[in-house]
Amino acid sequence: MTKLTLEIPDNIAEALRVPPTKRLPRLRQELAIRLYQKGILSFAKARELAEMTKWQFHELFMI
Repeated sequence: MTKLTLEIPDNIAEALRVPPTKRLPRLRQELAIRLYQKGILSFAKARELAEMTKWQFHELFMI
């Protein structure tokens, strides 16, 4: 399995308007949504990246 690591500088991570414990899941969701919207990932792979069920991931688009 290939593992990609994204390093985000501390000052940017701290600037996120998300509690520290929710940063990683939120960033995974945001990345997954954008990659799906751009057609880079399928719905199934995007929701896998977001670590969500298909119903949870679908609800993100309903907001």
